[in-house]
Order: sequence, then structure tokens, then C-alpha cells
Amino acid sequence: MVVAPVQGAQAVEKVPFLAGETLFVQGAPGDAAYIVESGAIDLYHVNEVGQQIHLGTMTRGCLFGEMSVIDGSPRMATAIVRDPSVVLCIPAEMLRAKLQGIDPFVRGVIKILMENLRTVHRVYLKVPRSFDDHATQFRETSESLARFCQDTGLGQDNPEVAHALAAVTQAVAALEALAAQGVGRALEGPDPLAGRPGLQT
Repeated sequence: MVVAPVQGAQAVEKVPFLAGETLFVQGAPGDAAYIVESGAIDLYHVNEVGQQIHLGTMTRGCLFGEMSVIDGSPRMATAIVRDPSVVLCIPAEMLRAKLQGIDPFVRGVIKILMENLRTVHRVYLKVPRSFDDHATQFRETSESLARFCQDTGLGQDNPEVAHALAAVTQAVAALEALAAQGVGRALEGPDPLAGRPGLQT
């Protein structure tokens, strides 16, 4: 169950949560920001291939959920309570009203910081996290290298380069065959979201 803030609330509320409850889900609009007073909140992101990535754990004093409130973008993560927690819920209307009251230059700086932070998140989410991910990244890198060598003529002018590219192509094929067989999956940890309540909301 997703526990939503009180609609139309204009003041900060102190709200208790039980372990397993969901504060918000990825893709939802930002209706509030949160500060952890006690307990722990896990943030997870599901990427375009369905991989669930643990972004971090928010503990006492941490602010989270503010980005979508400030820039109007959908939530980029799902927030699930790890331990019984108490959070301060800051309504979106209140936070936006506070931001409107500050210097326009400062608002512009905050907007730039939000854009930079989202860029950092996008880069972080592309970091390979499994054998399959590394095999895919190796293939994409080898294809980019092959295109570069073709465009510059290195592959035709230098037999050693051509031989090395052929060896890389064989290595990529071998790695992808191993990935298809499930090699490396036994070394990967369990699904971080498996069995946690609130994921179907």
C-alpha cells in the first residue's frame, strides 16, 4: 500500500510508517518531500530492462523525494520503509511556495543543480551490475571501436589492428554465449525487492 500525504496539507506533518510500507512509487508525480526523523527508507529504481537497483538508504536527517517536487518530473525511484520510521512530510504546495519566495537567481541555481543531479543519476544507473551487463557493455564498446577503425581506415591499413578486432569479436561472442547459459547469475545477490510489501501498488 502506498501511503500518500494528506491532500491540500499546508504544514509539515510528522508521520509514522511501518516496515514494508511504500511512501511513493517510481513514475508517480511528486506530491511531497520527506525528511527522516528516525528509522530507514530504501530507494529503488527499475531500469528499462526491468533490473531493480538499490539507490541508497535514507536515515535520520536525510531529505528525499524533493527533486520531483521542485522540477515537476515524475518520481525516479520507489521509496520503501526498511525499519519502522517516522518522517516529516513536506507538502509539495508548501515547498513550492517557499521556493517562489526566494531570489530568482537562487531559484535558477537550484534548477541547474537539479538537472545536474538527474544527469549524475542517469550515469550511475548505467553502471554494469552483473555478468550480463558487463558482457553487453563489452559488446557495445567493441562495436564502437570497430566503427572507429572502419571510419579511420585503421582496420584496412594495419593488419595487427584487424587481427585484434577479430579476436575481440570472438571474445564478445564467447561472453554472450556464457551469459545466455546463465553463467555468473549464481554469484549475483537476490532481487532486492523480492518479498517486500508495496511493490504491486
